[in-house]
Amino acid sequence: EFLANVSMLGEHLLARLQGMAKRFKHVCTEARGRGLWCGLELKIDGKEMVPAALQRGLMLNIIGGRVIRVAPPLVIDRDTLDEGLNILEDMLGDL
Repeated sequence: EFLANVSMLGEHLLARLQGMAKRFKHVCTEARGRGLWCGLELKIDGKEMVPAALQRGLMLNIIGGRVIRVAPPLVIDRDTLDEGLNILEDMLGDL
């Protein structure tokens, strides 16, 4: 049951990130990943998003300056995952 939940949440996470990549084409290049280990590639330098995300209650990890790494704990629930993804989506909409 645990691994099935991780797999289901991973599919949900990637689908949400792919939706963001399509919706915010002016900022995002692509979303990729496997399970609960995903990334959202940006067309801009994402380092400036880190302090703004912290102010909104979201910790961002930027890889190589342009990839937002999304790697929540395996025990995360869907509501908490969506809460973080909603914050990220709002931030992308503000760019």
